[in-house]
Amino acid sequence: SVIPKFSDVKKKKHKKMRYASYFNIAYMYYYLDMPDKAIEYANKLIANGYDKGDGKKIIKQSELLKQRFADNKKSTRHFKQYQEITAEELESDEDYWMDDLYEEQLLETVFINAKGERIDGSIKIELLKNRDISNLDLTKYLSRKLSLMTLGDNDKIKEKWYYPRENVSFTVGNVEYIAVKYNSANDKISKNVVDISGALYAFAKVLYKSDKLSLYICHGELILKKAGNKTGSSTSKTVWKIGFKKKLAKLVEDCPELTAKVFAGEFKNTEVSLTKLVKEYSENCK
Repeated sequence: SVIPKFSDVKKKKHKKMRYASYFNIAYMYYYLDMPDKAIEYANKLIANGYDKGDGKKIIKQSELLKQRFADNKKSTRHFKQYQEITAEELESDEDYWMDDLYEEQLLETVFINAKGERIDGSIKIELLKNRDISNLDLTKYLSRKLSLMTLGDNDKIKEKWYYPRENVSFTVGNVEYIAVKYNSANDKISKNVVDISGALYAFAKVLYKSDKLSLYICHGELILKKAGNKTGSSTSKTVWKIGFKKKLAKLVEDCPELTAKVFAGEFKNTEVSLTKLVKEYSENCK
């Protein structure tokens, strides 16, 4: 073994070196999906005596991993590895081309530009072939920009890109999408924002819209935006999860009857429940 026996070393620095070795080896086996070997080296880590807590932690994690494997009838968390394909093989077999998996689709739309002008055209989008678009959530594909195709004079096809900052909206089928500025709970999205306030602009699906309070959804985040407010807020944010009733009541505080219902727990942080609240506030509260 490359690790010296503990009986041969008594100095604290050697014990620390053994600790580091056992710790790294135990976690190596853990991430290689070999929990039994991870437990073996975790026990050695405990026997070494430098930091028994880490050894116990690794054993606990490894036992949990074993249980998950058993529950799911799996032996690994890793995806299947595929054989590398050379450029020559790729050129000789069209089945490997990504173009064969995706196809360009044109979704008929009624587009409203920033001036309020109606434009009839189609939105260009690439989807997996045979993808059912009847219940397609376009926010997953077009939240940050979209390509609008229109037919000009002499049957000339025109393409123009639009962005949420331009304050536009569009309808596909019976579903309306609108440009919304909001504070997102999604770290991956938030890290890419350029607005100094930390908010981002995106095309969101309209769930309920009124001149008082509106509800949208984008990337799975429910967004509440009160009339007069420049920025909406995602109810997925931590402040909403912790103080849901308080935050919701603040939005409808000018309607005491509805506020009482909020504090009574009649509304939940779900699409159906918040749609009900927004509708009741918009129709019944003055």
